[in-house]
This record gives sequence, structure tokens and C-alpha cells, in this order.
Amino acid sequence: MPRLNQPLSMRKWALQSLAQHFPVVCYGTTPTHTLGDLIEDGSYLNIKGPFTQWPSDLLEEMLQTVAQQRPLGRAYLHHLIQPHLESFNLASGIGDVYFAIQFLGDRCQNLQRLDLSYISYLGPDLLCRLVAKLPFLKYINFQMTPINDQVLGQIGETCRQLRILNVSSTPVSDRGLELLSRKTEEDGLPSQLTRLLVTDTYVSHYGIATALRTMPQLRQVEYEFIYQVFDHLTELGGDERALEELIDESNGCPPYRLISLKSSDPLSTSENLVTALHLCPELQSVALTSSPSFQESALWNLNRLSRLCDLSLANGPSAYSMDFYTSIVPVLQAVGHQLNNLILTRFTCVDIQVIGMACLGLKNLALSEICHFAPVDSIQPELYTQLEALELWALAGAQLPTFVIKQLTTPCRRVQNLLFRNCDVLTDQLFNELWTVSLCVRVFVRCWVF
Repeated sequence: MPRLNQPLSMRKWALQSLAQHFPVVCYGTTPTHTLGDLIEDGSYLNIKGPFTQWPSDLLEEMLQTVAQQRPLGRAYLHHLIQPHLESFNLASGIGDVYFAIQFLGDRCQNLQRLDLSYISYLGPDLLCRLVAKLPFLKYINFQMTPINDQVLGQIGETCRQLRILNVSSTPVSDRGLELLSRKTEEDGLPSQLTRLLVTDTYVSHYGIATALRTMPQLRQVEYEFIYQVFDHLTELGGDERALEELIDESNGCPPYRLISLKSSDPLSTSENLVTALHLCPELQSVALTSSPSFQESALWNLNRLSRLCDLSLANGPSAYSMDFYTSIVPVLQAVGHQLNNLILTRFTCVDIQVIGMACLGLKNLALSEICHFAPVDSIQPELYTQLEALELWALAGAQLPTFVIKQLTTPCRRVQNLLFRNCDVLTDQLFNELWTVSLCVRVFVRCWVF
């Protein structure tokens, strides 16, 4: 996100000029009908153009620059899709997608990154044939495409070096995840997949639990019901005793290497959180939303995470089952010193000075829908000195004290982003006072007051 309007670099200007005069540069002609004739008889394929020796990263940037000015027709793709291209992004399909797929399959066997997200008219058979020709892919984004389980099977069969796979908002199911890992199980070679995104799919809790067993190297799994996955671990492990053995710290071998657990679905079973935190000791990022039946004592298990640096806690919209002082403060006192990011949503009361004293190294803070803020009598300059981004989403009708804003903004000299919403207390006079006390030329302010 840009902080200030800045002039384009010479590189950007050069790429924009090339994109603007692309037909002249590549085909030496300006009349549209002449280029159309070349396309019609296919002779445009015989023209090499000036990009054959360009490095891959420059080709990728050129492709994006051209795409910003016009649709990427076949005459443009012919010059931009070179055999040494390592990354291709045609998200949303602004161009001749079918010719792009043909050129990629015929020319770019060494392609490492492929993004065809939000292209809804590509058939699964076409994507299967494309993937079969690209064995060195390390990143695939097929979000919002009509891929099916067969495509996942082809990915597992061909792309043995794959690290990141995004199939969110697609009709894939548990069967697809099984096919994805089948080749790995048959060969006995470990899968290299570390990040899997399957939100808004037909994948069930059992399918994710199976994937965690068959692909133990997974570090991130984005799934809206991730905590419910741990309901099925006892089934896969055999019995309750097997789960207890996994939870036992003396085992010395963490069963799962996940570094992130984030769920948008309210967590109703506290036992799932306890199990998840025991089975995933390497967690760095945790996000959860409580339900009315959630037991806040389960949060104390966060204290065991020595690598936790990103924490997001939210009460559900129907009931505030987590209290700031009884459940959040003990956690912050235990792990606050290692937190870089903290998000608190829907709490009855929050004390920003308690947060500041517990989280001295905090870089990003977001407070949303807080009913009441504990009084701030005086500004403590030693708090929030490392803050780089601050978001305050005030609850409609709730009073946000001026001293809260001053405490959060006055001590910080590194702040780059500020966002305020529904903060009626903000005035020109207050802004002027903040700029005078804490001047930061890099700050980018978004102020929403409605």
C-alpha cells in the first residue's frame, strides 16, 4: 500500500511506453488491419520479437503492464510467453486464455508459478492437460475456477515439487485431497506441499484430518472449520490412548508442523482448541471466534506456544464469552512479549495500557467493536513505541476517549498506517495535536467517520 504519491521509476516508464507501442515494437506496423491479417493467417507466430532474451522477472512485469492497458490477445501472448518464463498470472482472465494455456503447455515446461484464479469458464479437462505439461510448478492458484477432484489427482501425479496450492471456492472434495497425496504414498517420497487453501469447498473435517496425516509437512491449512478437524484425529489415530500419546510432550516429535490456525467459524467445543494447541506446538499465528458455549479457560493453553507472534481473538456476535481481564490478560502476560500482531474484537472492556505493558514489541494493533475502554489518566511514553499500524473500529454509540487515541499514537515514531472508523472524537484540532507531538512523514492515514 503506497504511503505517498510517488513518480514512476524509469523502469516503469519504459515498460509503459513499450506496452503502449507494443504492435509497432513487435510487428513494425501501426495499422490495426495489418496486425489483424497477421493474426488471421497465423504468420504472427513466425515473428520472434525483442523479448526472447529478457529475464523472466522482467517478462512477468511487462506482461502485467500490458494487461493493465489492453486485453492480452494471442498476438501479445506470443511474445510475452517465452520458454524461460518462470511465473504466469492471468487472474480474472483478461485476455485470450485458451491461447495462453496452449503457449504455456507447449513452451514453458520449467514454469514454477501459475495463477489462473477467477477464470470460471475453463474446463477441468483443459486444466488437467495443462498441469500434466508443467512438472516443475511450485505455486498453483486455481481459486474460483471449475476444477474438480480429477485435476487435484493430476497435480499430485505431476507436480512433485509443489509448495503452495490454492483451490478455495472450487468444487473439490475429500476425494480430491486423497488423490493429491496418493502418488506420494505410493512412491514413499515425502510431499513438499507446505500450504493448502481449501476454504469454501466441499472438503469435510475428515478430509482435512486425513490430509494432515498423509502430508505431515503441511505448515499452513486455510479452512474455515479448522478447529473442528481435530474431532476426527482420534479416529485416524485409532483410539483415545493414541491421541494421548500424541499429546504427551515426552514424545519429543511434534505430530503436526502447522504454524497457523485461523478459523472464521465460531468455536463451540473448547476441547478442540486444547487438542489443537497440544498437537501443533510450532504455531506462530492463532485466530479464533468464540461461541456462547466456549470455555475461556481453554485460552490458557496458548501459554505453551513459544513461537506465537500473531494473535486474533473475537467474541461471537451473540454472546461475549471471553472477558478481557480474566481470559485475555493472563495470556498476554505470558506470551505478550513475543507478539507482533494483536487483534481484539467484540469485548465488553479493554485496557490499552495493560496491553501496552504486556506487549512492548507490538507492531500491529487492531481493536474493533469494543464497548468500553478503561480510563487513561496519563500518557505513558514507553508504551507502543514499536507500533507501525493501528486500526480502531469503534462500536456505534460507544464513546472512544481522546486519551485512548493519544496513548496509542503519541509514543510511536514508526507508524505508517492509521485507520479510524466511527470515531466521532476525531477532530481537526486533535489531528493537528497528534501531528505536532508525533510527526511521522511516512504515515498513511485512512479516516472513516460514518
